[in-house]
Amino acid sequence: MPRIINACKPVRAVTNRNRLMMSALRFAYIAGFALRIGDAFASAGADADAFAWYARAQGDGGDTAAALARGGALKRKIGDPSWVEDYQLVIARFPEHGVALSLIDELDAAGVPVSTYLRGVAEYRAGRDGAARATLARAAASGNHAAEAAYYMAAIDERAGGFSTAIDGYARAAALDPASA
Repeated sequence: MPRIINACKPVRAVTNRNRLMMSALRFAYIAGFALRIGDAFASAGADADAFAWYARAQGDGGDTAAALARGGALKRKIGDPSWVEDYQLVIARFPEHGVALSLIDELDAAGVPVSTYLRGVAEYRAGRDGAARATLARAAASGNHAAEAAYYMAAIDERAGGFSTAIDGYARAAALDPASA
């Protein structure tokens, strides 16, 4: 009898793994679905419903950056000035998100100032190393998150294979903010 019980353990393990994977897929599907429903309501001019679904997408653990950006775009369209705060929040919390640079461009076009440091981080995350280095150097020179800017410039050096330059840059970042070392 013990052999039969032990023989069933791998089957149970596979079944449990599959259930777990399906729950994760289901979770992601629901969150993505909420964004798409929000987009449909926004397209139909049902703004209140669109905002509710974008909020649900955030609450369901979905793509919070996309939901905030879409809600901000809708606010901008209807003339709600809080769109700026939504865009700035996305840029500050999710600089690596694909939408961050386009939001920076929209803020620039509207004459809304964007932190030089956050702009540089978004460029770095997008792999635009040349632009990121120049922007982060301006941020560091102005004292706008100088240690963090130095860190990202060192990371750019490391990504390019300049390891000794990167080590010097990381040391410079630590010297600017000893508490971070």
